[in-house]
Amino acid sequence: MLDALRLHALCWLFAGVLAAGSGRAADLEAAAAAVGSGSPATPAAERNGGAEIDAVLEPWRRIRVAHLIPDHAQTCLPAATSATATPAQEEIATSLDLMTQSSIGAWLVDQASFRTVLVCHDPNTHLAAYYRAQVRLIGVLTRLPDPAKIMFLAHELAHVLQHPEFSNDRRLGPAAMLLMHRVREAAAEAIATRVLWQLRARGYEEFWDYKLRSAYGDIAHAFAGVIGDRGGERAELRATRAAFDQWFERAERVRQYDDHMLNHIERSLRDHRGPSVQSRRLTDEFLRGIGRHAGATFLPAGTGPPLTDPYYAGGLSPDNAARLEAILELTPPQPEASLEDARAIR
Repeated sequence: MLDALRLHALCWLFAGVLAAGSGRAADLEAAAAAVGSGSPATPAAERNGGAEIDAVLEPWRRIRVAHLIPDHAQTCLPAATSATATPAQEEIATSLDLMTQSSIGAWLVDQASFRTVLVCHDPNTHLAAYYRAQVRLIGVLTRLPDPAKIMFLAHELAHVLQHPEFSNDRRLGPAAMLLMHRVREAAAEAIATRVLWQLRARGYEEFWDYKLRSAYGDIAHAFAGVIGDRGGERAELRATRAAFDQWFERAERVRQYDDHMLNHIERSLRDHRGPSVQSRRLTDEFLRGIGRHAGATFLPAGTGPPLTDPYYAGGLSPDNAARLEAILELTPPQPEASLEDARAIR
């Protein structure tokens, strides 16, 4: 059985990968078995919880949610409601309420509520946490340690805002899709770090301390090193940028996320839905838009290197560079101007 810290290190690594071509690739079934499954609800509670959820789901969405989480009436809760009927729903409501103790966390919850996002405890997933953009559903592995649940929830809530503007787009071509995926993950991680810092300032230090001990402790240290004893929005935004940049510092972290996106692209090719002719160019100006949240941005124009710089776009592992080369050979020829973008990430 994995100890809690090693479990967190494995889980957190894959917590931000998006479902629209970006689910988590890590097999965490052993971890799921170690932490157990959720508590069952009474039949009456199931009926009440199901009515609450059905009220916010379109028929097509209800079918897809039921496919993902068969017991969703017991283990899911709309972000917009605090009406609970089961122990799992009460725990989710408590987590969402805690998130609102951070000003950024409160804004993220409001945005999720506006989009009728469901937050679910998933006892059957082999993933740590995920966001299914197509059905607007956040899933968190049931009965993870409480600090991990809060960290995962903050990260996945940050992903909600990235869609559909920063969703996977075959018109970008495979290389640019890899860069977009990296930027999504780094941005969600940076925003989640800011949320945990704000919770720490409100007296909830256990979540920040847990992250410091995790596989992503380097990102928390980067944030803290920039903000120091300073407070206020401007200092927090600079620290969030430092956390964003730090995400790219760990080659193994980048490799793991690249692996998964390449898996998605390869599956799409096998299903005859692979990347089409590249007709859209990924620019620094566009990518910086992902840093805007709560009326401000941690990626303002003119600061730091362009997000298309090799620091962000380069550094594929040899294996992944070879995989990308093979994918490019199987896709239609690309316009000459766009090939520069493809070469930059190799």
